[in-house]
Amino acid sequence: MGKRKLYEIDIRINRDDCKVAEIISKQKFHVQIENLNARIEKTIHLLQFAPNQKNILNEFKGSSLSAFNVGRGKIIVSSPSCSSCKLLAKLNSVILSVKFPDYNSVTYRILADKYLIKRIERELENERIEHKIIYKGEYETLSDLTPRQIEIVMFALINGYFDVKRRVTLNEIGRNFNIRASTVDLILRRALKKIIQARILKKI
Repeated sequence: MGKRKLYEIDIRINRDDCKVAEIISKQKFHVQIENLNARIEKTIHLLQFAPNQKNILNEFKGSSLSAFNVGRGKIIVSSPSCSSCKLLAKLNSVILSVKFPDYNSVTYRILADKYLIKRIERELENERIEHKIIYKGEYETLSDLTPRQIEIVMFALINGYFDVKRRVTLNEIGRNFNIRASTVDLILRRALKKIIQARILKKI
């Protein structure tokens, strides 16, 4: 059995229903969206802003969005999910990063296999959401993992095992794969060691 190939794809999606992007665009804030957690009902954004934009928090709160300062020029904003975040959350997509070229568009970097890529494109087409894949490259960090390790790491990631507040346990992962929790723990530790070593060595 060959290794399951994973890809990083940059997919640019045109939509006009993101409240966070709308406020950033209208107020001409210089903001970098460092990360987001897309869910079906709401999306949580981690924003980095310039020191001279101290009124940014009030702008989001004034628009009835949940927002709070986490220090070092960063705030977290929670808003109803836009059409693209909602769709990607429904498909359990792993979003690695996000960029907002402008208010009407967003570029997601997503980790996916070829089947998920096709499914994302099909769902976007069904919803008549304009989109384009502008980059696709094999995800090298997982190249040394076995198919079993990739499968379990991806399941754990998508289902929230690595979240600060875990949404799935080792026992639950084990039941899904019909193996013991101790076996899941061993597989995850071996896989994470490979990932960390590959990432560190890549930077040396």
